[in-house]
Amino acid sequence: MEQATLPHPAATATPAGFPPGTRLPAIAQVALYARDPLGFLIRFQRRYGDVFTVRFPFFERLVYVADPALVKEVFTGSPEQLHAGEANATVLEPALGPSSVLTLDEAPHMRQRKLLLPPFHGERIQRYGELIREVTLKEMESWPVGEPFALRPHTQRITLAVIMRAVFGVHDEERLARFGRLDALVNNAAIFQRPAVTRGPFEQITVEEWDRVMAVNVKGIWNCVRAVVPVMRTQGGGRIVNVASAIVAKGTAFLLHYVTSKGAVVAMTRALARELGPDNIAVNAVAPGLILSDTLLENPDIMAFQVSAIMQARSLRRDAYPEDVEGTVVFLASDDSSFMSGQTLVVDGGSVFSTL
Repeated sequence: MEQATLPHPAATATPAGFPPGTRLPAIAQVALYARDPLGFLIRFQRRYGDVFTVRFPFFERLVYVADPALVKEVFTGSPEQLHAGEANATVLEPALGPSSVLTLDEAPHMRQRKLLLPPFHGERIQRYGELIREVTLKEMESWPVGEPFALRPHTQRITLAVIMRAVFGVHDEERLARFGRLDALVNNAAIFQRPAVTRGPFEQITVEEWDRVMAVNVKGIWNCVRAVVPVMRTQGGGRIVNVASAIVAKGTAFLLHYVTSKGAVVAMTRALARELGPDNIAVNAVAPGLILSDTLLENPDIMAFQVSAIMQARSLRRDAYPEDVEGTVVFLASDDSSFMSGQTLVVDGGSVFSTL
């Protein structure tokens, strides 16, 4: 952005801690920005200086920095004071979840960043480009000449082939042919632990926490299904397995947002089974009881208030582990369940005597 060249008038009053900015409503500001983005920012810089505040819907207040020296300070500033992840989370968390490298700060951000950095090293990125070119040229050999054809299935095969090679390291042609399809989707991601989910009376749940749980536990599944169904349709069918929870059948108190989100998963499973059946896509769910997952072992206080009651209610009175659910998930994702759809299988050691 160009530097300010005009005298700056007195700053317009803004909330404490924010640089000056206009009093125009957020919707008006975003309309002006959409019409002429660069001109909008230049006008604000000339009027309010090199650091100014704008307001857009959903983003609340945004602070723009125009002076190169100040921009450098922002990018080299202390990560303990400048939380980019916290700002990104206001918009990105519903789509990416609370553990994305883009929505984290400080130590959690660095842990995720270290996991991502090796694949995105400069030399590897260059090799990925060569790989994408190789896969694309090979796929193009099968394209018909002189007649129209649907491009999307071919681009999906290119994407899948690149993922199999670059992410999973599968280069053997026989294995690629075996795994070169998207036959099953297992929707297992959810938030359950503190501080994302807190236990307490329903009226004490904040709107932000309620929305966060629904965004990950419900909207996340919806987004994943939207992504894979086009591929499954071109392949002639597939299997979708959603992970709900036996907690829905018990109506456990003081976790209303979590229980509600898992109830929504059961309802979504049934509705999707009806809608996708004509495409030969089966949609089922598994509803585990209390499982000693890594999350629960790291946060034992989550369900400590009812562990004893849960154990007493089980017919098989022992602890449950992720391995106890794997068989059911594999069954629902395989041809062994080819005539099942819209069902929810409870895996809780015989505590709930019914399907959901």
